[in-house]
Amino acid sequence: MSTFARRAMARLLPAVLLILAGAAHARPVAAPGPGPGPDLGRLQRSLGGVQRALNRGVRSDRVLQELLDRANAARKVAETCIQETSKQARAVQQALDTLGPRTPGEARQVTRKRNLLVREKIDEEQRGATCRLLLLNSRQILATIRSTQQARLTRRLFARGPSVITLLAENWRRPIAWWPETAKFLNAHSGLDRLDPMDWGGFALAVFIAALLGALLRRYLRGRVARGPAAESFGARFSCALLATAARYGPALAAVAAAAGYLWLAIGDVEPVPLVAVLAYGLFVYLVLVASIRVFLAPCRPAVPYLPLSPELGRALARRLRVLVALLVVGLLMFATVLSQSLPRPALQLARAAYAVVLVLNVVWIVWLLGRLPYLAAHVLRRIVVTAVMLAALGAEWAGYRNLSVLMLRGLLGTGAALVAMLLVRRLLFDVLDGLDQGRHAWQQRLRAFLGLKGEETVPGLAWLRILVVIALWLGFIAAVLRIWTSSDAGFLALLGYLNASIPVGSAHVVPARLLLAAVMFALFLGASRWIRRRMAEHWLVGVRMERGAREALVTITGYVSLAVGLLVVLSVAGVNLTNLAIIAGALSVGIGFGLQNIVNNFVSGIILLFERPIKTGDWIVVGDVEGHVKRISVRSTIIQTFDWADVIVPNSDLISGKVTNWMLRDPWGRVRVPVGVAYGSDTALVKELLLEVAKAHPAVLPGGHVPAPIVLFLGFGDSALNFELRCFIRNVDRRIGVLSDLNFAVDAVFRAHDVEIPFPQRDLHVRDWQPPPGPG
Repeated sequence: MSTFARRAMARLLPAVLLILAGAAHARPVAAPGPGPGPDLGRLQRSLGGVQRALNRGVRSDRVLQELLDRANAARKVAETCIQETSKQARAVQQALDTLGPRTPGEARQVTRKRNLLVREKIDEEQRGATCRLLLLNSRQILATIRSTQQARLTRRLFARGPSVITLLAENWRRPIAWWPETAKFLNAHSGLDRLDPMDWGGFALAVFIAALLGALLRRYLRGRVARGPAAESFGARFSCALLATAARYGPALAAVAAAAGYLWLAIGDVEPVPLVAVLAYGLFVYLVLVASIRVFLAPCRPAVPYLPLSPELGRALARRLRVLVALLVVGLLMFATVLSQSLPRPALQLARAAYAVVLVLNVVWIVWLLGRLPYLAAHVLRRIVVTAVMLAALGAEWAGYRNLSVLMLRGLLGTGAALVAMLLVRRLLFDVLDGLDQGRHAWQQRLRAFLGLKGEETVPGLAWLRILVVIALWLGFIAAVLRIWTSSDAGFLALLGYLNASIPVGSAHVVPARLLLAAVMFALFLGASRWIRRRMAEHWLVGVRMERGAREALVTITGYVSLAVGLLVVLSVAGVNLTNLAIIAGALSVGIGFGLQNIVNNFVSGIILLFERPIKTGDWIVVGDVEGHVKRISVRSTIIQTFDWADVIVPNSDLISGKVTNWMLRDPWGRVRVPVGVAYGSDTALVKELLLEVAKAHPAVLPGGHVPAPIVLFLGFGDSALNFELRCFIRNVDRRIGVLSDLNFAVDAVFRAHDVEIPFPQRDLHVRDWQPPPGPG
């Protein structure tokens, strides 16, 4: 067995055995019940040990961080203990108030219970005092640790080493002193001697197979992206650019990844890491970052640029960023790995100074290239500030303040990278959310169909998700910036502490993390309520023998009930004490009496409309001077769509207390009246016969039976005509205007065919006193 095989087995076998053991011995574990309270004495002793360690002096940052973690744990336990003891003390006091004061001759059981409650109250108060003392001590220790960390950081940042002039002078005196040390180091730590010929054969085979698989992947991906992006959205163009770039760099990435993985298995356990493995890791990181730059700024064909910048600017930024990536990888390999041990210290520090010059100039170049973007062109002051900070970091490096220089460079570069990543993730997530509203892709269309959304209807609760996405991204950005600038997890842990901290607001306590979780659950409940209503209306209640109005009322009430249940759950998750809702209801009753009575009146009227169902969605109603179809009924108002397609919002109280005409209350039938006038001297019997024939010929007119049959009435003698009226019932009163128009057309046609004259008004003018105008003569 080769060296590689033995080492690979030694590295992989424990992990495999651990996974198998976990799968074999996995058992469902019962949830633990409420255990005893925290051991306050042990916590006090732990804090005492932390204090003694601080008094003796701590030299290691790792030990100081461990002391900080212990003090933080004690603080959290103390805060929880204070809340629990206060709650228990209030419960005991309520029980004592229920028993009332001691009275002569009371039962022995009552006296015994009162004494037990008094002792329990004293115990809880003593326990609470101990917890408060523990909290005070932990806060004092935390303040001491943080001040110690701050002092150490200040000393480290302003610790001065030799300047560039000193380094140049020293290296001038010994110009080639670094070469023997470097050659000796490379011979000792190259890692080439740790691979035997069989290992090299396995290495070549792994690289060849990976490159072959990468070529097959390239062929597959090129077929996927041959037609370009599937849509014009940001997400579709990004996906196309990602696949095209993966096809372009796939073989190289696969080969380098195989080489790095093979070396990790073969010599990854060697300390320090051999040079050949370091180079393989660095090359893989470089290729990944270069491919990422191509994805965003210069996508491989057939992908097209999708960011709001010109192709020339995109290519220029891509070139500068590739140089920056190369510099960062080289700097990481030279100054953060075993390679840094190959150079004498003066030569290494001089190399760092020269490296800083090239790095700062490249970053400044990128910053001013970004100024050519339209939305950044006006922010000249920001670019000047960033340039000044970069030059200050370079000056600190040359002056010997190398820790300060590293912090400034790492902070600026890391903050910029975190900001770009945050904006990119925000754009991609918003593109996905916009696609859900518009149904751009097939999976989004299927999801909209599952939710029962049609046309331009939006996904319920999506606005809340957008807000939560923005909040989560900014919180993540702040945490990343704190981690970058503080060089430890202290800032990130502090942010988590603030999110989980209990903030007193009056007599209540607010936890920001619980508020965010409650907002997420509220958005989910909105979507679930919408889905339940859609499923009930379109699937679950379709085959139920129930009136349409009753079905719609049931769907509406179910939606409001599910929202009410969801609101109660969300309030509970947010930490709102539901027992205080009675106080809130009392306050609302006062508000109702003064300014909310109209809202409550409309709400109650909406409930009555849903249960009594005097109007239903789709009914043709007349309310005052508003006439149209009922489009939607909610608990506060009803939307009526007029025949001009104008939506009129009518308060529900007007529908309950006012006069409402519903043409379709019990059935869809309705009567149509067609007034007709014929000339004097017409055959009235023929007119009646013709009108009845017109009514019977129309398919929408009911012939009779459960409704009166069509009838023709001779209403009277008019000034210019004999007045008739055709009255008939139609199947759907919603088509009343259209049927009336059809009947009028048919009456005109049949009267023309039978020479029945429809007169027009005539007037005879009698002039009593008229004198002709005088003649011209």
